Amino acid sequence: MKVAWVSTWDRVCGIADYSKELWPVVQKNLEERGDNGALFSLDKYQNQDQLINELNNFAPDIVHIQHEYSFFGGKNPPLYTFPKLIRRLRADLPQSKILATAHTVIPENYRFPLVGKAWQIPIRSLANILFLKNLRKYWGPRTWGAIHGTITHSKKQLEVVRKAGTPYAEAVPLFVPIKEKSQAVNGDFKDILVFGFFGYEKGQDIAIEAFSYLKDLPKIRLILAGGLREKNKSDYLKVCEEQIKRLGLDNQVIITGYLDQDGLKKYFNEATLVLAPFRSTSGSASITHGLARGLPILASDLPLNLEINERQSGTLEYFKNNDPEDLAEKIRTLVFDQTRLNGLRQGALRYAVSVSPNRIALQHLMVYDNLVK
Repeated sequence: MKVAWVSTWDRVCGIADYSKELWPVVQKNLEERGDNGALFSLDKYQNQDQLINELNNFAPDIVHIQHEYSFFGGKNPPLYTFPKLIRRLRADLPQSKILATAHTVIPENYRFPLVGKAWQIPIRSLANILFLKNLRKYWGPRTWGAIHGTITHSKKQLEVVRKAGTPYAEAVPLFVPIKEKSQAVNGDFKDILVFGFFGYEKGQDIAIEAFSYLKDLPKIRLILAGGLREKNKSDYLKVCEEQIKRLGLDNQVIITGYLDQDGLKKYFNEATLVLAPFRSTSGSASITHGLARGLPILASDLPLNLEINERQSGTLEYFKNNDPEDLAEKIRTLVFDQTRLNGLRQGALRYAVSVSPNRIALQHLMVYDNLVK
């Protein structure tokens, strides 16, 4: 079997990090059983012709694409080029099965968010009224329905891609990367850490508002460790900065900006609790980075977050999604409860073992075998 792994590689993004850690393990497992795998970096090619020519030369049995809408021009036509790429692959490589990992699955009830979008609000409102029906065809049937197989990060996403027409779909959880365990550096403050790029769906503003209910605990700080991945998210970052000033939280909330690995390690080591206040998620590396370090995590009660405890009980604690008051109360009760924090640390490490890179790589080989049999 020959597998072509198609992914961004040089971008600063979670999926590039995901591929850099998982693909070598998948490739090693393929080679150990006499199969062959090769990387095709989307960042290398100036156009689809170059990518298709190199794939033709490799003649893979499976073309496995790490799919994120932004890698293919964004999710809106005519800029969204993934459907065109799939049509060409199916015509030029008829012997190949096309598989995609759906790093984002757009739910059927999706609407363009308006908060923090400034001048885009009228356009997005109009799109929500007039264009969603047609756009959903691109996000679903023309994406997942156009390929031979789809991997999701959650069983709860399988129904969406199957309704879109995917002939074969499997849920393979996000792996937990191999990281140094947190050294639990003790300082004067108890730091609550939110890790990841700024964006409305990530919910940094929910965490900020929650801290307006925790002003009586000045030794608890909120660390927003991350910056902007896309320029169009700058309006949301400004909303968060203005919210901090408006609520009088300048001494209790810190925005770090983009951090390299050493900077991240420092903040993870100093964290008492990792917070995942997402409004929506298709599976987030923000959570897996905390789990990898054996840190206690408090997450919004979204279905994909709840599924983590379904796989391994006692891994996460939860608060009501989009509810700053409930989040504040959960922080207040958790941050001083050493017994519960220690239990979550142990749960995080157990979960990390259950979805190690090697175990997830072996699940990928199972998918490949099922796809070509």
